[in-house]
Amino acid sequence: MTEEKAPVNSAPPVPASPPIQNFPSSVYESSTNKNTYLLKGLAADRFELYGDDVVGLLVQDLAKSLELYRKEAELGIPEAQNQLGLIYALGKNTDVDYKKAGYWFREAAQRGHYRAQYNLGLFCYRGRGLPKDEEQAVYWVTKSAQQGSPEAQNLLGLFHCLGWGVPVNTERAVFWFQQAAQQGYKYGGFNLAMMYNNGFGFTEKNQLLAFRYFLKAGELGIAEAQNQVGFGYSYGIGTTADKVKAVEWYRKAAEQGHVRGQYHLGVMYEQGLGGLNTDEKQALEWYRKSAEKDDCDAQYHLGLFYLNGMGGLRKNMEEAVKYLKKAAAADIKDAKDAQIRLAKLYQTGSGNIGIDMQQALHYYSLVAQQGDEQAQFQLGLLYEYGYENGDDVIKKDFVLAKQWYQKAAEQGHVEAWINYLWLRWLKWLIPSL
Repeated sequence: MTEEKAPVNSAPPVPASPPIQNFPSSVYESSTNKNTYLLKGLAADRFELYGDDVVGLLVQDLAKSLELYRKEAELGIPEAQNQLGLIYALGKNTDVDYKKAGYWFREAAQRGHYRAQYNLGLFCYRGRGLPKDEEQAVYWVTKSAQQGSPEAQNLLGLFHCLGWGVPVNTERAVFWFQQAAQQGYKYGGFNLAMMYNNGFGFTEKNQLLAFRYFLKAGELGIAEAQNQVGFGYSYGIGTTADKVKAVEWYRKAAEQGHVRGQYHLGVMYEQGLGGLNTDEKQALEWYRKSAEKDDCDAQYHLGLFYLNGMGGLRKNMEEAVKYLKKAAAADIKDAKDAQIRLAKLYQTGSGNIGIDMQQALHYYSLVAQQGDEQAQFQLGLLYEYGYENGDDVIKKDFVLAKQWYQKAAEQGHVEAWINYLWLRWLKWLIPSL
């Protein structure tokens, strides 16, 4: 058996590019997908990068091949050594044994096998069967990338982007993602799209190029890319707006279980966009799927469906409050509306919720601090008149009432201005107030 070789593709010097724009960020691996890397602190709320796990072409008949590979591996044949490493790494027809896998990957890697070099680098990075060693990971992944392995080129881009084993260098990250993408490697193209989309490694965003690479990655089946393509078509970002195509791509992502794709498809059904008839039941189905995976926008919409009895649901204030609370606590554009609705629900005791003025005060305060004049006025009323019902007590406080009336009045709220003047007159009339 001869050693498998990849086309030689030594890395040329990095082409000149604009000054690097780095972002302070924290990096962690997704708890649900060990090959997805999330960055927080960038221009985007979520910045995903992808990479493969161990790679290689396992033979079909492992039962007959295990002993054959073991014999050939012991004879020093690199492809057999990499195959044996894969068998142990994946637990195919034997128990998972990372130490044995790491041993055989190293044997093959030292003989120049490009896939084994990638696999060994990944094992060094993850500390699988070997001590975790990011510098060794970079060493072996670089060797594999220089032989043209797209998986290694992509992983090396991740190392440079995230600062694993090397200083952060987004120019190098872009270069290696480009090398992987040029070979049609879907993760390389997707990661490059994310760099362009967020201006990470560039002085500015390039949404035209981002969309182009998202489209390629989406056609290769990456759900996040499909959602990004749908978003591009929805709002004309990087391409011409086309709601029909947006629905098509959101559906592709949603049917793969992508949370945001499910939410966006729900919006399209609720609003009757992209050639769809308005269908609250379909909207409800997709909102529910997304909300169950903790998408706060979907939880907000699901709360409204329960609040208003939409999509065939009966009105259910308890469920409405449950989901609106989740949305109210989130960093989403509809959080303020969720807070207002909760304040009113607790103030009036709608449905079977019951009046809870402490909760109403809490949510009005959140909204008032965002400059909402009506919430400021309501706080003025609560503090002026107070409330007492068992343990649910708001003490009268004319000072706070006057302060909130003044804030609302300064924004043109007429009733707040009248009440503010009234309290000032009372203070003049009764100094002890």
